[in-house]
Amino acid sequence: MGRRMVEQGSDNDGPAIPVSDAIPNEVVITYDKDHPKMDLGTMYPSMKEFRLAVRQFAINEEFDIGTEKSDKKRFRGFCKSSEDCPWRIVGSLQDDKCTVKVTVLVDQHDCVSSSRVKTITPSQDWVSNKAVSILRNSPNMGAKELQKKLQEQHKVTILYDTVWRGKEKALAEVYGKWEESFEMLYKWKAEVLKRSPGSVVEIEVLEIDGHI
Repeated sequence: MGRRMVEQGSDNDGPAIPVSDAIPNEVVITYDKDHPKMDLGTMYPSMKEFRLAVRQFAINEEFDIGTEKSDKKRFRGFCKSSEDCPWRIVGSLQDDKCTVKVTVLVDQHDCVSSSRVKTITPSQDWVSNKAVSILRNSPNMGAKELQKKLQEQHKVTILYDTVWRGKEKALAEVYGKWEESFEMLYKWKAEVLKRSPGSVVEIEVLEIDGHI
């Protein structure tokens, strides 16, 4: 079976006047995050979103994706389901230093589809991205329950450690980091005392093993 490879280069009395914050000629890139397309020339808003989209694409197509010689400006991915599978993709950072474009695509699989089911593809960033909306509605959900939910929804196998780390990232995105939240308590106390002299504000902390 031959392989197909495609590549692409890289203050008045008058009425109020509405003001738009939009940048003229700015292109807003949108895509289906649950069913992203990977075609030559497809654009993504950032390298982070492109990486997540490639992971989701691989999950949907039931193959395990690997990376090689990737950096901040370029992502190179390949199918790991078999050593000889020719499927390849390259996403390149554009001149605006933000958007990413699919510049190389070998859109063919020689691996057997049965070997591509239930692969361990999701990364902790993928888990974090999917967990944000879940944890907004169920903030007390444990990693084990989250693991089960994600596996059932997306038909994948995810290591517990990957889910746990992804969950921590998602919680930090939803609620902020605990260190930053703790620091804000003292800023809030200082502001209360400044605005209401004579007020009494006490912050109780619990120290465990030398850590607050």
